[in-house]
Amino acid sequence: MKLPGYGVLAHDLDVTAGDVTRVPGILRDLKAGDTVAMPTVRMLADDLGLPVELAGGWVWESSRRWLGDWQRFWRDARSALIEAGPDDLPAVYALAAVKAVTNAFLGGWLRAPEHNRTASLRVDWAHQVIARARMNAVRGISKASAKPLAIVADTAYFGGIGELGGMWVDEHRFSLGSWKTEKRATATAEIVAAYASGRPNRFRDAINAEMEARR
Repeated sequence: MKLPGYGVLAHDLDVTAGDVTRVPGILRDLKAGDTVAMPTVRMLADDLGLPVELAGGWVWESSRRWLGDWQRFWRDARSALIEAGPDDLPAVYALAAVKAVTNAFLGGWLRAPEHNRTASLRVDWAHQVIARARMNAVRGISKASAKPLAIVADTAYFGGIGELGGMWVDEHRFSLGSWKTEKRATATAEIVAAYASGRPNRFRDAINAEMEARR
């Protein structure tokens, strides 16, 4: 499973066989016959301990990291700009540009035939990169002392209790190999009910609604 490629699930994914809170919301409803990138198969089986059986698949027996130099260039640029600090206004603007370029390339350009008519149109690369990033994010979360309430896309949510007894939810976002705290929401009755529903997307929407209401 360490080779890049795709696997076809033989059975519906049983998330109850492991720690459901660590399973990204987008993967909780995988069904028999679904095709997933191999890094996702590795994450489900090795990192989350879920029973995964493949009915078939395709792998590249030889490969190389074509995007390795590209990734290192933008990662190093991001690290240097973050180190410059929020008081360095040019660095703040440059960091926003770096994030926009990397997100647009990995999230769209690699897999957008309506916009990209070059040799860099590689949907298979995009699938492997995104799946590997999700795997690394889940591995990073597993090292945290607290368990996430939910994981949605590149965002994980953790809860806590303040000094005065109020409950809150922190939003952490995974980008270019690291987690960063983005914002905090007060745990309203709507957020608690959304969490109880067991649907990560509903939980995320309730958190976003609470943050929007406080603006």
